[in-house]
Amino acid sequence: MHYPNLFKRIVPFALALALGLFVASFFVTLTPSFRGKGRGFRSMKTEFRDLKLENERLKAEIDELKQRELNCKEWDFKKFDLEKEDWGDTFEAAPSMPKHLEKKLKEKLERLEKNR
Repeated sequence: MHYPNLFKRIVPFALALALGLFVASFFVTLTPSFRGKGRGFRSMKTEFRDLKLENERLKAEIDELKQRELNCKEWDFKKFDLEKEDWGDTFEAAPSMPKHLEKKLKEKLERLEKNR
């Protein structure tokens, strides 16, 4: 035997490894388990698909709201008359607006007309 020191090192290592695997097998399964993993993947796949559809729906809703905002900006604010007499019954049932708020509202509408 030319390698007595090699056997002195390999045999105890192999015995320790075997003993360690034996003890570990009581606490952990050492064989791979492929059962049940497909169900989790399928559920995640359907959830991903649902999230993708929801994302597309929300993007379409955002585009629609942006289009509505553009249409609102195109309104002609000159058609609105701020005089209470011209509005008829709407101010009779509602409480009157304070003068300072009415003045601010008129100023904002005038600025909007100037920006057009």
